[in-house]
Amino acid sequence: MNIKNIGRKDMVRTLVVGAGVLVAVAVVGCGSQSPSAQNTSGSGTQTAGASAPTTPNTSTSDGSTSSGASGNPAASNGSSGSSGSSGSGAVAASHTGSIPECKANTLALSFGGADAGMSQQYQVLRFTNTGKQTCAIVGWPGVSYVTGDNGQQVGAPAVRNGKIGAQVNLAPGAVASTVIHSVDTGVYDPAACQVTSVRGYRVYAPDDTASKFIALPAGAQACANPGDTGLGVVTIRPGLGNTQQYQS
Repeated sequence: MNIKNIGRKDMVRTLVVGAGVLVAVAVVGCGSQSPSAQNTSGSGTQTAGASAPTTPNTSTSDGSTSSGASGNPAASNGSSGSSGSSGSGAVAASHTGSIPECKANTLALSFGGADAGMSQQYQVLRFTNTGKQTCAIVGWPGVSYVTGDNGQQVGAPAVRNGKIGAQVNLAPGAVASTVIHSVDTGVYDPAACQVTSVRGYRVYAPDDTASKFIALPAGAQACANPGDTGLGVVTIRPGLGNTQQYQS
């Protein structure tokens, strides 16, 4: 980097003392050097200045805005039976190879078969690769109830059940599936449940920060209690899926 001296000014002052002549030249006003965009630690090691990472805001297909989650495994991966953080997909810990991960912009959601009994429902949720190249998907999706025009989350996200499965490589047009388990609000104490009308599910593919929306039938309800929404989800597997996946 070239050093630019700004405002150099030479001043000469002549002082006469007795019979002799002393000439003193003083140079003042040397310009300062503008530092580069680096911070220097006490040890003399230079470290490049870094800005704080920003979390993208992405519009879901229902017109709402959702904030992506961090990649902290403790918050978003979840072990067997654990609840993931709000608004995030499971970290794809087993993703390998050069095949890119499936993301929201190349996935379409649809419901498959369903089963019900004893105030519980099991609903197959399918992911179809609408892109032009093969993508990989592995782990659990992030699933939560939403309501209102802005997609406000209702209650806690789905509990993730089972172990992280094998990587599923989805060719264009191929399908993978999971099963969502839900519990009727009627089995809960009304005061604790805080029954709320919901529009559908917000769904995050594993390791993604952009979400998709899929609608539930009119009149659907859920518990707004953040401690127990009554939702569960299992590892994504290849194929159209069936409700027995939740038990196996």
